[in-house]
Amino acid sequence: MKRVWIAISLLSVILVLSFLSLNATHTITKTMSGMFEDAYTQATEGDLDKARETADSIQAYWSQTHHILSTYMRHEEIEHVLVAANSLSTYLDQDDLETFTEECQASMVYLKHLWESEQPSFGNIL
Repeated sequence: MKRVWIAISLLSVILVLSFLSLNATHTITKTMSGMFEDAYTQATEGDLDKARETADSIQAYWSQTHHILSTYMRHEEIEHVLVAANSLSTYLDQDDLETFTEECQASMVYLKHLWESEQPSFGNIL
C-alpha cells in the first residue's frame, strides 16, 4: 500500500511542476510577445523614444525571467529571444530601424513557437 501512495505522491508532484512550467511559459511568452509588438508598432509609427523605452523594458523583463525558462528548456530554444532582447537598443542607437522591426517580428513568431512547442499535445509528445 505504501508504494501506491508514493506513486500517487510522485505523480502529483510531476503534474504540479508541469502545470507551473506551462503557466510560466504562457505568461512569459504572452508578455514578451506583447512587448515586442508594442516596440514594433511604436517604431513603425515613428515614435522612436517610446520604442527605445519598450526595448529597454524588454531587456529588463527578459533578464528577470529568462532563468525560469532555462530551467526546463534547452538554451538553443530560447537563444533567439536572448539575442533579440539584448540587441534591440543597439539597433535603435545605430538608426537601423529596418533590422529593429524585423527582429521584433521574428521574435514574436519565435515566442509563439516556444509556447506552442511546450503545450501538451499529441504532436509534441511524439
